[in-house]
Amino acid sequence: MTDALDGVIASDRITEPIDVVSQEILGVGRRPQKSKEEGLPNLALVSTYPPTPCGLATFTASLRASMLDVGGPAFSVDVVQVVEGEDIPEGGPEVIGVLRPDVPGSVEFAGRILNSYDAVVIQHEYGIFGPESGWAVIDLLKELTVPAIAVLHTVLKDPSPLEREIIERMRYLVSKFVVQSRSAAALLTGNFGVPLSRIEVIPHGTHPVPKSVPKVLRRDGNTILTWGLIGPGKGLEWSIRALSRVKEEHPNVRYVIAGRTHPKVLEREGETYREMLVDLASELGVSDNILWVNQYMPRSGVHELIRSSDVIVLPYDSTSQTVSGILVEAVTAEVPVVATRFPHAVELASDGAVVAVPNKDPVAMAEAIVSMLNDSPERRAIKKVQRILGPTLTWDHVARRYFHLLHRIAASRAL
Repeated sequence: MTDALDGVIASDRITEPIDVVSQEILGVGRRPQKSKEEGLPNLALVSTYPPTPCGLATFTASLRASMLDVGGPAFSVDVVQVVEGEDIPEGGPEVIGVLRPDVPGSVEFAGRILNSYDAVVIQHEYGIFGPESGWAVIDLLKELTVPAIAVLHTVLKDPSPLEREIIERMRYLVSKFVVQSRSAAALLTGNFGVPLSRIEVIPHGTHPVPKSVPKVLRRDGNTILTWGLIGPGKGLEWSIRALSRVKEEHPNVRYVIAGRTHPKVLEREGETYREMLVDLASELGVSDNILWVNQYMPRSGVHELIRSSDVIVLPYDSTSQTVSGILVEAVTAEVPVVATRFPHAVELASDGAVVAVPNKDPVAMAEAIVSMLNDSPERRAIKKVQRILGPTLTWDHVARRYFHLLHRIAASRAL
């Protein structure tokens, strides 16, 4: 067997003959079935993907499911899964290829699979496409002969020279960039010189929290919630410090911190960060006010916690995060949000949908949380804006936006 193809696994969508050894490894199948409905493209997504436990994988699975719901049975959306290391997670039948950027030949073979589709949507994060800041994404784009859209989940304010070069080269290799906030579009134009005509702003997307979801926590006090993978930069030390001040006015307040330690942080540092937070809570006398839910939260579990919460807090250290799926989900759930001033939060605060406070400022954070817990006029105004804005952030709406973009790209190529 050949090492060159160990990094890719395909099921049944290859358009060119491959040698006997490759057939033994990969199998040979058919071209994608053309959609019965005229103009409806067969689409391939390139991303991490479940069962990999990361936000990008969850995003891609949600986008795919929503596009299938909107497109109906005549529409096809398959996945080339980006993986790191030797362990290849077992995805569903929609996973028609596995891309391992560190394996010779993997990028080229993935390109052959993707060129059998009408269009490709690449979910881009610098950390998933191998070494050199993920340069393999450029190699992959060079292999493509079909239109490609790059969804940029991170647009850096101060990129390294290599990170800058990757985006600048992408300009000439993709039909459109998709970003998920106006602040990301501004950075992409201002820092990387991408014309606004090449950028589409489509929100992150979220699953609405059904009103029927039960409230699972006791109600003898107010509940504050932060969820998501935990690690340095999450800013939980500041929200715990804020909690000690909130407790002065709301003695029975409960702070739920839900989510396991980020796998890469766990591998590198163990539970050092979480242990520091537990020690800090003890030092400040708020240990009994914190409920730790140390596990990866399925959507149903997150929805139950959101429905049980009075305020959601995003205390992140970052001042450059241009998109937050958790922030979008919180706004759609119509729960007041207190967030630090990262760009996406500032953007939604300008719309009146959240409260943005200075980073690493537990005093300002505590004041904002108390205001939200006290049913202030500001809280009522925020919930009113959230009711209006929320429907535009659902996955159904987002999937339709992607459909419109794909049709516009197809129409422009037909001219």
